[in-house]
Amino acid sequence: YGSIRNPDTLVYQPATACPETYTNPDTEDVLCVTDQIKYEQIQPETERLNLFGRGVFNLNADTQAYLEAGIFKSKTSAIGSPSPVAANWGNLRDNTTASSAAITLPVGHPQNPFDAPTRVRAVTESVGGRNSVQDNQSLRVVAGVQGTAASWDYDTAIGYIETKLKDTNTGYLRWSVLQEGLASGDFRLGFDPMNPAYLARLSPTLERTPKNSVTFADIKGSRELTKLGGGALALALGAEVRREVSDTPA
Repeated sequence: YGSIRNPDTLVYQPATACPETYTNPDTEDVLCVTDQIKYEQIQPETERLNLFGRGVFNLNADTQAYLEAGIFKSKTSAIGSPSPVAANWGNLRDNTTASSAAITLPVGHPQNPFDAPTRVRAVTESVGGRNSVQDNQSLRVVAGVQGTAASWDYDTAIGYIETKLKDTNTGYLRWSVLQEGLASGDFRLGFDPMNPAYLARLSPTLERTPKNSVTFADIKGSRELTKLGGGALALALGAEVRREVSDTPA
């Protein structure tokens, strides 16, 4: 819903039919009212799944092989209020503040009844709220052998760990496409239908899919060297090699 300002009286009036209006007694502005509670939540909806398994195989009296596998999934869904047409926001490219506070409907726009550009105050409920879904997945697989040989207690393993995230955001506006739609008349206030092709360009689904992985192999061992008065003197050694890969699209 939204309101437009009469360029002669400088008083705002509804641009479309509103379910409810509020009249400011000081300015006589008549503004559309919307219920923001439906866009509020105490905490995001979260789904979790965690599975883990371990198997041990006795190769002989002194040696065991083992296999571990685990998977963890988490999906978090959060809702937010619709994007305002007139707003201020940070431009991360040059660390400045951008503003659409003076945005107007041009002459000839289907929702501008005046013979001059008119200021706009509106939220894009027809586009939907600024919602997000984070879908996380972690995978861990380890296979190894442990046992005793030549007086050494040893444990050696290889493993792979992977984490993936699908971060999806909807309901955000592209400023350049909004300006284009105001000039062409494709952008409409309230729930007046917009061209589906234009709407897809105005508020595209934003998605990031970062992925990280670690591949490793390690070996460690310990043995008793001698007995001392306070207990045994032991030696422990270990080594590990790993390869880490990170792919984090902007």
